[in-house]
Amino acid sequence: MTRLRLPRLERLFGASLDQISHAQLVSALEAEISEAIDLDFKEAYSDPKDLASDVAALANAVGGLLVYGVAEIETRATAWPGVTLYEGVQEKAEQIITDRVVPFPDFEVRPVRDPDRPDRGFMLIAVAPSPMAPHAVRSGAALDYPQRVGATTTHLSEHEVVAAYRARFAGFATAKQELGWLEGETTDELLREDGPYVIVSLLPDRRVDGRVDAAGLSAFRSDLEADKSPLIFQNGVQWLHFSVAPRVLVAHAGLHGPQNPEKLYCRLAASGSGSMAHKLLTDDRYTASGAMAISDDDVANGLLGGLRFLARHARDRAGTAGSCSVRASVYGGLTDLTLSYVGFGFRDQLGTRHVAAPVPAETVADIDGLADGGTELVSTGHRLLQDLFQHFGLAEPRQTTANGAIRPSGWSYMSRELTGWTTSAGVTLDFD
Repeated sequence: MTRLRLPRLERLFGASLDQISHAQLVSALEAEISEAIDLDFKEAYSDPKDLASDVAALANAVGGLLVYGVAEIETRATAWPGVTLYEGVQEKAEQIITDRVVPFPDFEVRPVRDPDRPDRGFMLIAVAPSPMAPHAVRSGAALDYPQRVGATTTHLSEHEVVAAYRARFAGFATAKQELGWLEGETTDELLREDGPYVIVSLLPDRRVDGRVDAAGLSAFRSDLEADKSPLIFQNGVQWLHFSVAPRVLVAHAGLHGPQNPEKLYCRLAASGSGSMAHKLLTDDRYTASGAMAISDDDVANGLLGGLRFLARHARDRAGTAGSCSVRASVYGGLTDLTLSYVGFGFRDQLGTRHVAAPVPAETVADIDGLADGGTELVSTGHRLLQDLFQHFGLAEPRQTTANGAIRPSGWSYMSRELTGWTTSAGVTLDFD
């Protein structure tokens, strides 16, 4: 249990959920703490249907924590005999939840062993508040919709289920708007620079109430100076300037001072959301119409690197996880663009059309999968690249496949660096 944060409960128990000890749990229980909308005690293991229902009920409310091994009377903890932590209990609980709760929520299971009786202790199941509510529990051919209300669990009526689905889809529309705002804040800063850029934005479904302070800015600067560039394949451009905006960390690679962002630019919010821009290689000598040619390799490099960079901020710096919405755009200011293959110089237009930027693409992904830089990153990048390149009349990218593999033959000037990255990231090479 390392990803989920439930601040009220962490204050109640005196530790983060991934660090809380058996003694800290017992100390809180001795203070006769009570169940609440985000805290549910269970004296013994539930049957599979009840376990799934308890998890779904928390996900359909504000999230929270199930604690197995605690007896209660009228919601107040009265005894804590613990439960048997037999081999495989964690995996069994995880399997029950993923099999029975639809869509399955963001949750984590953690046994906390009694140091005096290692075969017994508490089992914790932390459940995140979910933008995918309502979550249903399979019961034969039927679906049941539990919800935590106060310290009890009720069940949604038909009209409440309808209202919950409407709220879910309204949330999707809001996420789409927020991605546009993230991108807009970045393009506003880049108007001083001609471009073109590929701009990537990421919005976690579960944002955090974070803050930016001097220590955070110093750590941010150290991290970026150590990593030098967020790109998958390095091009010599490095972060040079670091600053803050309200609850936002800002960096860019401008060679003309801190007030002139160019080359690379990022805005990373303390909530876990963020946006990054990478300036693309260009050439306008070979387009009779006067459109500016951009490299498809460079679009792919900037997009994949941006997704990984933003996901690592969300996961490692902001401390969020789970699903996210992502958006990528090719932004060229007032200049028409054409997509080109780059070999020794720009040549061979790809696709059939010139476009006036920006051209957008959106999808959803898993933050951990993007941050790890493997198959999830490549498959998500493929979806975005495919939508972007179809604006130019190109059916699909040459560099990636839908199942998350890399095509070495699709990369031109970057091909020599492929082996090291794909090996370390566990990405398959497709030579077909």
